[in-house]
Amino acid sequence: MEIYSAHSNTDREGLLRELSVILENKGFVKDTYQASILQREKMHPTGLKVEDLINIAIPHTDVEHVLKPTMVVIKHSSGSFKFFRMDDPQVQIPVEVVFLLVVKESDGYVNFLAALTNLFQDAEFIELLESQTPEAICRGLVDKLKQFDLTYQGELIG
Repeated sequence: MEIYSAHSNTDREGLLRELSVILENKGFVKDTYQASILQREKMHPTGLKVEDLINIAIPHTDVEHVLKPTMVVIKHSSGSFKFFRMDDPQVQIPVEVVFLLVVKESDGYVNFLAALTNLFQDAEFIELLESQTPEAICRGLVDKLKQFDLTYQGELIG
């Protein structure tokens, strides 16, 4: 699976809209993807506190809107994104790193998500999330999730 890095200065909805357009133009998603991911994020928020160390978000949507799997790791250019919490949907949290998952198969998604969330128990990986660029985080993912044959493709947006 190809993975990309990105920086963005927008809010949560702007980020999801911007990435949806780029991913559609690159042939990763259908034209239904944007509406679907925005609706899913409203109904099932993806913000997550990782042991009071860092906040992340893992937005995704149904496989029927995807043409080709990928992932984009995004950091805010000058602060953080505001996502609602997965476990308390009425509460917004500042999110430092967003892992946008674009998955084509449900089974593969479950296995990948389990491996990714296991990394949030790894102190070395948490340190990488806190202090590094999205590019470095992608390279760390390639190294730590070798079983998924990830290839880092570079910056998706600047």
